[in-house]
Parts: sequence; C-alpha cells; structure tokens
Amino acid sequence: MPAHALPDILAGKKTTKYSGEVYLNGHQRDHLYPRVTSYVPQADVMFPHTLVHEAVSFTAKLSRPMAKAAASNRQARKEFEGIIHEHLSQLGLGEVASTKVGSEDVRGISGGQRRRVTLCKGIISGAYVLFCDEPTSGLSSTDAEVAVKLMKVMTKKLGLSIFVVIHQPKTEVAALFDHLVLLTSEPGRMVYNGPMADAMAHYAKLGFPVPDGANPADYFLDLVSPSFKGQQIEALVNYYDAHCAAGVKAQVNSAIAAPGKSAYQILKERSDNIEARLGPLTMPSNSVYAAPFAMQLRAVFGRQFTLLMRDRKSLRTDFLTAIVKAVIVGIGFFDTGSNTKLQQMPFLFMCIQMSVLSGMQSMPALIAERQIMKFECSDRLYREWAFLISTFILDNIVSQLANLVFLVLVFAFSRIPYSSFPSFWLWQLLVVLVTDSMFSAIAAVAKTGAQAQKIAIPPLIFILLFNGFFITLSGVQEWMVWAIYISPMFWGLQEMVSALYQDFTPKGSPDYPRSGQFVIDQCMRHVCALFHARANIVVRVFNRLTPANVLCVFRAWSQMAFKRT
Repeated sequence: MPAHALPDILAGKKTTKYSGEVYLNGHQRDHLYPRVTSYVPQADVMFPHTLVHEAVSFTAKLSRPMAKAAASNRQARKEFEGIIHEHLSQLGLGEVASTKVGSEDVRGISGGQRRRVTLCKGIISGAYVLFCDEPTSGLSSTDAEVAVKLMKVMTKKLGLSIFVVIHQPKTEVAALFDHLVLLTSEPGRMVYNGPMADAMAHYAKLGFPVPDGANPADYFLDLVSPSFKGQQIEALVNYYDAHCAAGVKAQVNSAIAAPGKSAYQILKERSDNIEARLGPLTMPSNSVYAAPFAMQLRAVFGRQFTLLMRDRKSLRTDFLTAIVKAVIVGIGFFDTGSNTKLQQMPFLFMCIQMSVLSGMQSMPALIAERQIMKFECSDRLYREWAFLISTFILDNIVSQLANLVFLVLVFAFSRIPYSSFPSFWLWQLLVVLVTDSMFSAIAAVAKTGAQAQKIAIPPLIFILLFNGFFITLSGVQEWMVWAIYISPMFWGLQEMVSALYQDFTPKGSPDYPRSGQFVIDQCMRHVCALFHARANIVVRVFNRLTPANVLCVFRAWSQMAFKRT
C-alpha cells in the first residue's frame, strides 16, 4: 500500500481493493462512520461562484442534526447562524464571508483562505475525527503554518482528532503536531509511531542523530526515501518490527477489548442534546444522512440555481453563441421557405445537427461538477439523485432556452411559416434530450473534458452520418442498417417531416412534386421498403437493450413509422 493512500483508506474514500480493518474507539467501521468523521482533500473542491459563508452553511445544513421546526423556530435559526459565524471567525474567514471562493478563472479569496474554507467545512460538519490529505499543499510557508496552527487550536477547543498527511513541513510546523507516524513510500511500511517530541531522541538512539541546523522532519523523510543516498529504510523497518510493532499491536488489541463509544452512541448523544432544546429531529440518529431527501433536494437545487444565476458570464456566452450560430445558419438558408419542400430538407437537418452539437460543450462543466458531487456524496451530505435531478432540470432549461433562441432566429431567416414551428421544436427537443443524455453518460465516465470529447466523437459520427439523410436505408450496407435504426436523428427527422409537411396531396395532382406529401413519400419510401422485413428483429433488439429511458423513445418512433407503412 503506498503511504499517500493511507488517509483515503482511513476516511473510507479508497475505491480500489486493500486489506486490513479500520476501527474507531475500538468499534469496527460501520455505515455511520462517515457521519462522525470528515475528509479534507488535497485540492479545494468547491464551486468557484459560491460565497464563503454559503459553502460552509451548505455543509452544516446537511451534516448536522436539524430540528423539524428549524425553519420556523427562531432559536434554532439563531443558533445555526451563530455556529456558522463562530467557525468562520475562528478560522479567520469572517471578513471574507461574502466573497466568492473563486478559482483560476474566477476572482475570489486567496489560496490560503480557500484552504481554510475547506478545513472549516470539515470541522463544521460536527465530525470527531478529521482526515486531511496534504492540507498545506500549494500554500506558502506562512499560509501553511497558519493552517496548521488553526487545526491545533480546533483540536484543543472542540476536542477533535485531526489526522494529517504532510510532506516536508518546516520546523515550526512540525513542532505543532502531537504524534508522528512515519511510513516508507512504496510499500508503506511503518518506521516510527510515537510522540513527535520523542522522535529526535528515537533516531539518535538508533545512530541517526539529526545534523545541526537541519530540519528534523526533512531528515526523517530522507532516511526513508529510496532516492536519498544515505537512506536507511531496511534498518529502520527491521528495528520497528523487532522492537515497536508488538507494543502498538497490544495497544490496538486493548482498545478493541475495551471499546469506547460507538458511532451510533456518539450521534445519539448529540441528537438527544439538540432534541431536548429544539424539539424532534428530521432524521433518526442511526440514519446514514443527517437530512431527509426532500431537504437534500431543496438545498442542492437552491444552491445550483443560485450558482447558475450568479455565473452571468457563462449564461451570456451560451445565449450569444446561440445568436451567432443562428445568424450564420440563417444567412446560409435565407428565404429557404420559398423553395420546394424537398429543398427545405437540408435546412431541417442543419437545425437538428446544430442543436445536437451544442450538447457537447456541456461535458467539461459536468465533469468538474461530478468531482464536487463525488466528495459531497461520500461525506453523506446528500444522495446522488438530489444532485442529478437538480442539474438535469437546470441544465436542460438553460440549454433548451438557448436552443429555442437559435431556432426562433433561424426560422425568421428561413421565412418558413411559424405555424410549423411547434411540431418542429418538439421533435428536435426529443432528439436533443436523447443526445444530451449520451453526452452526460460519457461525462460520467471520462476523467477530463478532453477525454470526454474524444470518447464522444465515434458515437457522434454514427448519429450524424447514419441518419437517413447523408446515408440512407437504400444506400447503406445491409449489415450496417442497425446504425441508422439507433440514430435518434433518423427517427426525429422522419417524424419532423411528417409533422411539418403532411398535406395528403394525391400523387396524380400537378402540385404533387412541390407538395409536402412528396417529401414524406421520398423519405418514407426507403423505410417502407426495408422496415417490414426487419421490424420484428429491431423490436426484439430493442427489448433486450438498456437503458429504458432512451429506448422507449426509439420504440415509440419505430411503432409510429411502422403504422404509417
């Protein structure tokens, strides 16, 4: 096990396999463990447009036991706000409470202050044990010392136990810690486990005294670093195994034999205290979550809506991009409404294609939000569904409004009667919902925005090429017909043409070549010729595929096309 993986394992964040057991107060880790512990990641994972007090308040609201009457109970509200203010003040964040957290692209608080906000979120959750993964990483020596001093104060004032992974702390910072656990790099083997104040004497006893003027922490790390010329890894590991390991193991066994309070007992004691003062709580003490799902959904939806409205630059960009696209496409298809219905087909296809492509730009933002959701859900602040529902609703509202602006403008340029617009918009909406779901699924598995773009290209090529317009059913190889059948653009375009151009002009009429019925017959001719022979096969394939939400739409479209034949 690499040494750097230890905080992730202890905090229950490690997803890969590992061996061993984790105990808290002599009790094996259980489902309530995340509610009495908290994890501070190496990076400050927060939305850049959220305010400092909002970030802290959000965590407190969903992690601390709340009375059912908290919304209407003045005492409960006052107590909650007092807790927020107290923690912000103690961590030196009172003056920046109404400032954005910020990022590389968004102006906000400094890096040191951002680190303290992350620490504040971990502390205000009410956790009794705090796991910090390199909390001083990326900070100046001054900011690093301030952060560790604040952690030291919190341990004394709140009775917290803070477990910190730190590399190369300066002498003043190292002296603030009470206990030192020193591991080799890979694999992580123990070489020291004892009081920080006794470490220098221990190493001197082994024949490795700290040189004059050297930083003791740096010297300790050099001795267990494989790249250091004078490393003493095997000697230190062997000594620990022979003389220290048995004593540590005896302490562990003793703690297991006489356990302290369990996670449930800790939570029950705290909940009883709050309930005695403020009334019944929203959730029982043995619940994995401190807040019910309805409260989670309100909190997450409210935060996402606030952030959406606050990020005006992004909103302006979305709608300005839609307008620019509409002008370019509109100029290219200007007055296409005066052409024959068949000549209008490229315009319809281009509108759907542009709407589909616009969904790709949301993937980088989805990946960034996914990382935040991952940390918050692992801390049991809320269920994944609360975040998914909120982002699905808000993201689709914004994207479809931008799409609507685009379509309204291109229709104005094309001079196609607006009486056709409702049906046109409905079918393109269904197609875009399906393709946006595909992009969301890709964003859920990709690690970066660039990787998501690469993964999205092959399925997007299928959708844009095998759609009955560029590659038709009559022209495609028989073994590739399935590619057209699974393309949402194919079914959307077929139904759009039927909805817009159905005028029942008979074939013998002189107006038939310019009629909408002629376009429908041309589009459907290839479908009719091949669909009967393959309808049962396609339906059987659809019955076996998942997810159902996409395939139900495809199935409905296939049934409508079959009835028309």
